[in-house]
Amino acid sequence: MIDERYREDREHQRLGSLTVYCGPTHSGKTKKLEAEAERAQRQGRRMQRLAAPSDANQLLDQLDPATELVTVDDAQLYDDRLVDVLNDLATVHRVDVVVAGWELDYTGRPAGPMPELMCAADVALKLDDGVCAQPGCRNLASRTQRFIAVNGTPERFLPVCRRHHSAEPRTQTFQEVDAAMMFHPDTRTQVLHWALAVTHMHFEFIGRAAHASGDPEKGINALDAFVLAYNGISLLRQQVKEGARLHGFLKEGGTAPNIIPERTSGEFLVRARDEAYMLELVQKVKNIFQAAALATGCEVRLSFDEDPYADLRNNGVLAKLFEGNLRRLGVDPVVGVPWEGAGSTDMGNVSHVVPALHPTIGIAPAEVPGHSQAFLEAAGSLRGYQAMVDAAKALAMTGADLLADQALVEQAKVEFRRS
Repeated sequence: MIDERYREDREHQRLGSLTVYCGPTHSGKTKKLEAEAERAQRQGRRMQRLAAPSDANQLLDQLDPATELVTVDDAQLYDDRLVDVLNDLATVHRVDVVVAGWELDYTGRPAGPMPELMCAADVALKLDDGVCAQPGCRNLASRTQRFIAVNGTPERFLPVCRRHHSAEPRTQTFQEVDAAMMFHPDTRTQVLHWALAVTHMHFEFIGRAAHASGDPEKGINALDAFVLAYNGISLLRQQVKEGARLHGFLKEGGTAPNIIPERTSGEFLVRARDEAYMLELVQKVKNIFQAAALATGCEVRLSFDEDPYADLRNNGVLAKLFEGNLRRLGVDPVVGVPWEGAGSTDMGNVSHVVPALHPTIGIAPAEVPGHSQAFLEAAGSLRGYQAMVDAAKALAMTGADLLADQALVEQAKVEFRRS
């Protein structure tokens, strides 16, 4: 009885609202939207997710009369009718509406109904994130990516700042290539190889030099800022997903022990099993460096390589052909353990554009670490040269298989489109 009276009272007093979250890709819009939905469910309110990009008017047809909160994601995909529909939901139906979407498309122009929705909203929040040092408020089409077949627009984007954004189409690569293959030396020969998405970050802390004994209070220690940032990243490592990696080094840490360092610089890599989580970690790492600068009074300068490396996608059709050709050459590959010993490669970007394969060829014993002097020497050994010849032959034979049978190419493309 009390619950019924409470619901009746709440229904009588309820007013609708319109909340809009906007920003570039990976800025956290959908997470905000989902958080609103989860909060409504905890409060016992009826929540409904609506989606009908082909016709905004269909959203009203989907509405449950008992719904108290509605969420609509990717609002930039709708036409201008969405504004009237959502205003109607909030005003006439007295529903709380939460919307998320880009406010600008990848050319930097207003995206669909989002600008008008922001003006009509009771609450509007513009979020940002970026792979460059400044807040990202634009969507930059990646150089290596797929395109939507219907209208030829890009599918993959990077959140970048105003300075690094370009509205002009960038040179696209591999768009007329049927398949791409390469091999990499390793301690094991395996056909399937896994690689992490990665972003390369360069950092610089700027402080103020002073005599470390005579007048230390006049200095601002840039090395202290780095130590804080490094410890912050070490703590972050405890809370990252399986397979994520954060590692770097200090290039410049000071000039003399009796001078408070006024400049430190170095590099860090941020890796993860998928690009979306990698970008999430990049934002956390940026926050750590900015917090270290704030705590020490230093200035921090961050810069990033233009295009991160994407995770590697193996094509099963190519893998089967390559493995058969390896065995014909008398080389028996081992079965790889997913993500074991994973690094990163720009072949990952290529594998998101066309069917791709990136096997490894053993040139050294298993106990030899990669990027070591022993591995370098193995590359120049007789075993290393023979492995290179075997791999090159297997790749050439696989390419010949594809050229001789167009059906194999189509099978590889079908699998690629499913991935």
